[in-house]
Amino acid sequence: MARNNQTLESFYGRIEYALNTKDITGAIRLLRTRPGEFGRKLDHLLRLSQPKQETRLQRLLQKTGIEKSDDAQAMIIDEFLSIADKIPTRNLLQLFGHIQRRNTDIDKRVVFPKGNTQRAIIVKKNMRALSHDSLLSLTSGLRKILIARFSAEAPLGKVWIDPDLMDCPIPSQQRSASAGLFSVARGTRLPIRHNTNTLRFFVYWVGRDIDLGASFHREDFTLLEQVSYTKLRSSNFQAYHSGDITSSPNGACEFIDITIDAAIARGARYLAMNVMVYSGPTFAEHDTCFAGWMGRENPNSNEIFEPKTVQQKIDISSHSKNVIPVIFDLVQGKAIWTDISTQQRTGRGGNNIESNRATIEETIEAIVDSTHKLSLYELFEMHGFARGKLVETKEDADRIFSISEGVTPYCINDINSNYITQ
Repeated sequence: MARNNQTLESFYGRIEYALNTKDITGAIRLLRTRPGEFGRKLDHLLRLSQPKQETRLQRLLQKTGIEKSDDAQAMIIDEFLSIADKIPTRNLLQLFGHIQRRNTDIDKRVVFPKGNTQRAIIVKKNMRALSHDSLLSLTSGLRKILIARFSAEAPLGKVWIDPDLMDCPIPSQQRSASAGLFSVARGTRLPIRHNTNTLRFFVYWVGRDIDLGASFHREDFTLLEQVSYTKLRSSNFQAYHSGDITSSPNGACEFIDITIDAAIARGARYLAMNVMVYSGPTFAEHDTCFAGWMGRENPNSNEIFEPKTVQQKIDISSHSKNVIPVIFDLVQGKAIWTDISTQQRTGRGGNNIESNRATIEETIEAIVDSTHKLSLYELFEMHGFARGKLVETKEDADRIFSISEGVTPYCINDINSNYITQ
């Protein structure tokens, strides 16, 4: 057919034609045969049936015989929910999380390409908010399907769920996650341990020039101040760099001390750790490279390096030259687990924070505002309804889900195998 210049009609081609011509009933008829694809196109269909102007409503839906957009959306949701039970649990949970944020307009999304999920890509979108009634109907239907599915599993008894798990998204795309002292899902917010007022970033590597930087950002994510090899100290922010090392054939370490109270007083809300290859191969081509953070009593101090004070250490081995391992919400006292590579934009001064300012700001905004994943609290709550009884105190519980006890965000294998893969 290709040789004879004949049209090749594939399933996806027919779907795109139906969507482009706003043939909603035709698209539904095709998508019912592939429930997973129906889930991926659901948002698009709901937006198609929600015209920008009421005066265009009848023209848009005339072909389908539907009189109102509410009727069209109700039909789409009913048709989808009738076959949604055929979709794998993980995909339903991802859709559930996405739908929960569709009460507002979306202008950008952060996505991780298949096979390279340490590389974050910011995708510009123009997605209008969906109607309240449609979202309520859809979330209610998805919740009923998931609870019914979970109820077939072994009983849990009395269940207590830590409210702090609302800040912990369900794990997904963990294959490329860097090895560290612990592993959690990207976007997880964890309390900064030891209630310290001084954070010390560090990077250790063997090979050519790798640089450590700290960037301070306002609440709107714009860069406020930075400390790196181009600016070794900031008196106003009480932040200090140990010094730039340009070659490390036998191994070397750089540190940055940050005073949290001073940064907040100067208007900083977010603090990002930046690790960059100034020159040479990617992180994956270095024999050794890892970074992390610890608490200190005072900034710019000569305290002995004590391994037990390290709060997190992460191996950096991505095929990139720029990495943001973690972002700190200084006001809330939370570490936001990031572990993503950013696109390199080298200016005249080399690979540094100044040259990559726009990319860093955009990535921080995307990660901080990335609320499209279902939280562990919501996941465990559905399991509690389906398989046990929710209680108000952990002392009364047979099964505990929390930040530090029982099933925690660090139990990724347990969560994936026993609470997501059904």
